[in-house]
Amino acid sequence: MRNAGMDGVPSPVARSNLTFVAVDASSPETISGTAVRNFKRFDGSGADVTLAPKLIPTVGMTLINGIPTVNASQADFQALTTAEASGIGQPAGVRDVFQYGFVVRNRTGSGRTLSANPGVDQYDGLVTFAVRLPLQANPINDPYSFSLVFEVVEDSANRVTRVPEETVSQAQSRATALGASLVDGTTICRVRVAGPVTSPITTLYDLGVTSTAAGGGNGCYDAGVASLRALATFPIGVGVDGGYEAHSLPSTPAEQKIVEKHFSQVTPGNIMKMSYLHPNQNTYDFAQADELVNYAAAHGIGVHAHTLIWHSDYQVPAFMKSFSGDKAAFLAMLDDHVKNIASHYAGRVQSWDVVNEALNDGGGYRQSLFYQHAGPDYIERAFSAARAADPDALLYYNDYNMESDANKLASLTTMLDGFKARGVPIDGVGFQMHVSMDYPSVNQIEASLKQVVDRGLKVKISELDIPINNPYGSAYQSGDIKTAYTLDLGLAQKKRYCEVVKAYMDTVPASQRGGLVVWGVSDPNSWLIPFLFNNRHDDWPLMFDGRYHDKPALRGVADALTGQACTTSW
Repeated sequence: MRNAGMDGVPSPVARSNLTFVAVDASSPETISGTAVRNFKRFDGSGADVTLAPKLIPTVGMTLINGIPTVNASQADFQALTTAEASGIGQPAGVRDVFQYGFVVRNRTGSGRTLSANPGVDQYDGLVTFAVRLPLQANPINDPYSFSLVFEVVEDSANRVTRVPEETVSQAQSRATALGASLVDGTTICRVRVAGPVTSPITTLYDLGVTSTAAGGGNGCYDAGVASLRALATFPIGVGVDGGYEAHSLPSTPAEQKIVEKHFSQVTPGNIMKMSYLHPNQNTYDFAQADELVNYAAAHGIGVHAHTLIWHSDYQVPAFMKSFSGDKAAFLAMLDDHVKNIASHYAGRVQSWDVVNEALNDGGGYRQSLFYQHAGPDYIERAFSAARAADPDALLYYNDYNMESDANKLASLTTMLDGFKARGVPIDGVGFQMHVSMDYPSVNQIEASLKQVVDRGLKVKISELDIPINNPYGSAYQSGDIKTAYTLDLGLAQKKRYCEVVKAYMDTVPASQRGGLVVWGVSDPNSWLIPFLFNNRHDDWPLMFDGRYHDKPALRGVADALTGQACTTSW
């Protein structure tokens, strides 16, 4: 690009931050609501025009190990605020100005300034236009060529905007290379890519200064929920850290602000498990859990205690692993374990997960250490011991995948029927509900909950989270990995959260609603990042981002609690 007029006469002044801003034009004519024209397939025939709004502007990308990665030498994308876009003049033929463009940089020097009075062959400006294209099931239908229509303006600031595909460090690196500021302090909440201002067809979201690694979000989105807990007559809970954990609720003000505002109950994620409370046969350590329980009591928040018995090896105390007595002695030892802990917290917690995950995937009892010593009898003995120690606490059996594994659900109902016949004191069942965006179906969730409802027990959604990515899905396994949070993803997640909670509200009568627990406060601290995704990339499974800002998922839960429709609307 040369700093000269249409007539070729060089400009007598240097030009900085020239930006090609995308426009909807009547001359030359673009596909309505977009900056796209001449939209064609490989054979030269017209491509499906409904795909045109799905062309998403980005920076230049390179595939590294199958993952799209920013190419710093092709990073000219720029986002504008709504006010900036509306303030750009519209010459004849321009119908609308969108909130994105691409900035010209100096190809021979550095920065974004083109020198005054360039020579005849002095083309020292360079700009890279990059978009993501929607590929079709049949490659013959893929868009192959197209034109974009731009209006050239001179930006008032030298800035770089982070795109959803890059981290803040990548954006900062290219900003530094250009001598630019990162977004120049501008908070850009919603970038309209196609469609009118009143009803955008395509948007980018969260292009502010916060990295996805830090949890994304810049506070642009407001769910409009004053208090989630105020919307329900049953406990609205959240899984939290305590004790010496990194985000311990009693010592993390940012977590406290969210929990006290939105939740009427907390579930300790770890510190009330076996190895924390009962590390040695004759030693109990209640200090960390007491701190959390006392904090909750001081703030009018209930506690759903989790969990008296769980099979996971790292949570089973060494003395139980090495136990060498017979079945009767083993059950007596478990009786003492349950009674001593439950009696310590009697009157201080509302409910217990007495036994956690005693059933196998695919049905039958898990062949845990407890089962090996005592068969299934350890389960009902634990419930009896818990009731004797704390007659007022609600007692739950808790497990995962019961809404998606028919055989596991059948094993659950068989166990519950046996409990009823033998008078085992159980009050309810916790469905962990670690579900994905598209599985299981709402019908499956409702049918599984109904199995417990029909047995007269309470139902609790005990560990709800919904990640954006599903590592077991075909799309993910074929390389479709979402590595950046966008508004469109957040709104889809909002609808899914709403659907799951609505299934609960529609299926479980008010008298049998034991509560709803979301398994964590903010996205970066979700257990799914290390355990499901092995820290390979970020995900955003919860209702608040890394800066404790609202996400659309919060609105989705509120909509379900108040009987509103589940939608993907803003």
